[in-house]
Amino acid sequence: MKLSKFQKILLVSVALVVFFGFMDSLGFLMWQNVGGFLGDIYLSLENAYMSFFWTFALALILVVALVYYLLKKDRSEALALITTPVLLVLGGLEDISYYIFTGHPYWGTEMPWLWNNFFMRTIAQIMGKDTITDITLIVSVGVSIGLAYLIYKKLEKQKW
Repeated sequence: MKLSKFQKILLVSVALVVFFGFMDSLGFLMWQNVGGFLGDIYLSLENAYMSFFWTFALALILVVALVYYLLKKDRSEALALITTPVLLVLGGLEDISYYIFTGHPYWGTEMPWLWNNFFMRTIAQIMGKDTITDITLIVSVGVSIGLAYLIYKKLEKQKW
């Protein structure tokens, strides 16, 4: 199956989400070197770091979509290049990538810090859970992939 130019760029957008997981794993190593997540340095810089990290991530997503739009002049496909990675981030693909890159045990874990993510929280609540678990995260990623695929297919055909 030959991929269209749009599909190739869409794969770049998906790869960005995995890249964010890799960058997050490097951040983990950085924080471990300065006292860990319970250390004074992390506790005082957490908000600034997370703001920086996610602003940079969103900017990369937007740059890919903008460059595609400037070259192809297709707003619907450019929108798909934004919604796909954003849905995958919200669904937890970046978090699973983080676990893979750090090598931390994943199965049997609970991730209460992810409860603030409305997408993952909603999936967990539908499953009758009061925290994000290994299974709810996998289901959340699956749902986000399904939604991203449906939106991508819809927007790919729009041509506006």
